[in-house]
Amino acid sequence: RKEGRALRRRFYDSNPAFRKFLESIQEKATSEGVLIGLDGRPLYPRSAHSAANLWIQNAASTVTKKATLLHFMFLEMNGVRHTIDFTLAVHAHDEWQLEIIEQEADTASELALQAISAAGQFYDLKVALSGETKVGQTWAETH
Repeated sequence: RKEGRALRRRFYDSNPAFRKFLESIQEKATSEGVLIGLDGRPLYPRSAHSAANLWIQNAASTVTKKATLLHFMFLEMNGVRHTIDFTLAVHAHDEWQLEIIEQEADTASELALQAISAAGQFYDLKVALSGETKVGQTWAETH
């Protein structure tokens, strides 16, 4: 415990903005019992100490959903047709995977990165977002 406290203290001392964020979120959770997500929805933390985790996970999920929708739109705008040329295979947490015809895989990869960046801009995030794409035949190849 003692070592853990010392590590946490050093982390907070090295990252004062994160500490301020954490304290602000915990205070809001304690005083109001509700946080507001990136998309305006109410988030109800179970406790003050879990509030930051709730907000961060919700933000990641919200941005990923927006990026997925933008990716689909960008693909369609480039003539890659949903349900004919591609379909969503997996959407989980902070990733999505497509089944797509082989000749469109590179286009889909490029457009996915553009969609991630655009999703961050949509929510006016202060940090530019990027991502990683992988093309493969199996789950193992794309992870």
